Amino acid sequence: HLSENLKVKNIAILYVNDGYGISFLRTFQGLAQRGGIRSRAFAYPPAFTEDELREAVQSVKETGYRYIFYIGFPENVNFFLKEAARQELTGEDYFWFFGNEAMFEEIVDKDSLLDQAYNGVGFLQPSAGREGFGGG
Repeated sequence: HLSENLKVKNIAILYVNDGYGISFLRTFQGLAQRGGIRSRAFAYPPAFTEDELREAVQSVKETGYRYIFYIGFPENVNFFLKEAARQELTGEDYFWFFGNEAMFEEIVDKDSLLDQAYNGVGFLQPSAGREGFGGG
């Protein structure tokens, strides 16, 4: 779907540097490569500081990629999206994807920084009978 329907050529991956994140990263990168998508990965520690958060998002921004896949804990999603919005890495020109581990339960105020960050958010999940990103 990413390569055929959305025409994604490059994707940045922001992942938590633990067993879960590394395993998910390897799987995602393998599928991306098979779909002809170039990926660059950026790790952040499970217990990150504000500086580490800022640096991780800045590294993603420096790629110039418009598609970003987040691998991590649901409770950290909003921290990353808010920082991405501060660094102007959200909105109509950017597309953030999350695995089905990300749950958005927080009520967001209209026109807030987080509301702006949610513009362009999507979810990736496994689909039985469909191989890789191309669906074939």
